[in-house]
Amino acid sequence: MKSLFDNLALKIVALLLGVLLWFHVATEKVYTYQVRLPLNIINLGEDLALVRYPADSLTIVVSASGKRLGRTRWREDGVRINALQFPAGRHQLTLTPANTTLIGGSNLISLDEVITPSSLELYVDRTSEVNLKVQTDLVAVADDGFAVASISRPEPDQVTVVGPRSLLGGFSTVFTEHKRMTGLRNSLDITVPLALPAGYGITLDPDSVTLSVEVVPVRTRVFKAVPVVLYNLPSDSRATSQPSQLDVVLTGPPEAIDSLDGSTLIASADYASVDSSGRVAVRVDCPSTFRVKSVSVDSVTISGL
Repeated sequence: MKSLFDNLALKIVALLLGVLLWFHVATEKVYTYQVRLPLNIINLGEDLALVRYPADSLTIVVSASGKRLGRTRWREDGVRINALQFPAGRHQLTLTPANTTLIGGSNLISLDEVITPSSLELYVDRTSEVNLKVQTDLVAVADDGFAVASISRPEPDQVTVVGPRSLLGGFSTVFTEHKRMTGLRNSLDITVPLALPAGYGITLDPDSVTLSVEVVPVRTRVFKAVPVVLYNLPSDSRATSQPSQLDVVLTGPPEAIDSLDGSTLIASADYASVDSSGRVAVRVDCPSTFRVKSVSVDSVTISGL
């Protein structure tokens, strides 16, 4: 009597060959597939741009062999729309396979139908350019014992902004991307990307600027008898603070702190924040180049409430 395990290796090989044959036949079969793909490119005429992008993605119907549909690259590449025929202005474009194509795999996969949206409103404008000043959005904080002496003007200090003409008139300045640096002990040069102004189709040339941050050892200086100013006082109030003056210890770049006029320091207390015991915190403001190291008192008592 023959056993099930007779010629087992041959049976396994035959089974694998059968599975491979089935897989080959199945993946060569043409399938129709509905999929949502990103709208990545809209082709326009020369010197034209969109004021806003009409859609992020499209739902389409494609057909191809299972093997080709199983690849992922064509999905990532997304869809292209041809709108070369439109001049500047507002236009309604009905989407069809004639003007909508796959960016990747278009020779292997057929785009049969556009489901949603079935049409797009295109706001086409002439491209233009304008030169704008660059404003720095950099916070640089030195380590203990050091101070940021200066942050240079950006280099270059103006850039060319290119985009739809109708948008450019609303821009006055280009900012660097916000950046915060802490614990600085040495001077350095850094390259900072520029933040794109709000709006579609905007480009910058160049797209980054260079800044120089000067870091120096600090010097400490004591400013005595800085007056405490009360604010948010009622119009008929005669309230005063005790003490009415305090001492402030500042640190900063040597040359700058030696020349600092003490009258630029402001010690203030908010009358509206007085607690039940009549005390209120004191705040000391100074130029941004300097740092308050300590104050002789951190709160004062309000009399004449």
